[in-house]
This record gives sequence, structure tokens and C-alpha cells, in this order.
Amino acid sequence: MLNVKVIYEDSGEDNLLIPIWMIIDSPYFDWGMTLFINIKVPFERTTFEDIDPECAAVTVPSTAYTRHIDNDQLIGISLPIVWDSALKHLMKNHHFTIRQAYNV
Repeated sequence: MLNVKVIYEDSGEDNLLIPIWMIIDSPYFDWGMTLFINIKVPFERTTFEDIDPECAAVTVPSTAYTRHIDNDQLIGISLPIVWDSALKHLMKNHHFTIRQAYNV
């Protein structure tokens, strides 16, 4: 089950809350699938201070967002695109290499 929390920013004069970060937590992600989130439900509000600084996080690139074909209330995140983006970032910034293992 997904646990979705949102960090909001005060818009100032309008006195409106604007979502700036969405934190999606789950005990399991299928990185080969698209994750769909209902955007018409109220989200639990959180703050930066409430986030565990030791928690691993990834940024979702804009190319990973999609809409559900049959339901306009669902926004999708292509987890394979997120995975590939995170892996490329690690390899570029942390000098990781991937070696293909061969059975001889």
C-alpha cells in the first residue's frame, strides 16, 4: 500500500497551499511497472523536518510522468524511466561501473 505525503508551500498573498514535493513510500515498488496515484484525494501534509534524512530518495524526471488512459484522476510515474535515470546519475556522479557477468 502506498503512503503519500505532500510538502506544501504558502503562496503568500492568496493564502493558498501549493504542493511542492510529493513523498511516496511503499514497502515494495515494482520497478518494471507504472505507478498510478489518485490526485483527487486529500494528501497527508508533512514538512521537510518530518522526513528521515537517512531515507533513500530519487527525483522523478519529467519524462517519467504519464496520464492514465481511462481515468483523468490518476497520474502515472513510469518506474523504469525513474530507475534508468537514477542509475545513470549514480554512474555519472559516483563513478560506478557495471560489469556483465558471463557464465563460462
